[in-house]
Amino acid sequence: MKRKLKSEGAVEVYENIVQLKLLAPDGKKRKTDVANTEHLLRIIQSIPSPKAEPFKAWLAMVGKERIEETIEENRQIAKRGGKVTGIARQALEAETGKTVITEKMHLTFSSLSQTL
Repeated sequence: MKRKLKSEGAVEVYENIVQLKLLAPDGKKRKTDVANTEHLLRIIQSIPSPKAEPFKAWLAMVGKERIEETIEENRQIAKRGGKVTGIARQALEAETGKTVITEKMHLTFSSLSQTL
């Protein structure tokens, strides 16, 4: 695989595959090619074989699911943050007797968030 990547000019991935001495089944430590998760996934993406396609499709599905989970987690955090902010605002208004956010300010914040 390293020779193939090198012949194709995939220098970045090739340079990130290193050799570490790992324990072999015979009990001796032998130099073994290793790579981190990111580089392993890049290697898998570069395999042109039709046999690799199901694995690539699975990786894409898992990646999509993780992105959707992250988006939902962020939505939940934003909702909790909004509730905490609302409670803090109400407490400040009760303590000072003054309105913290006016209708004009609210509209400004709403229009700003819609443009983002």
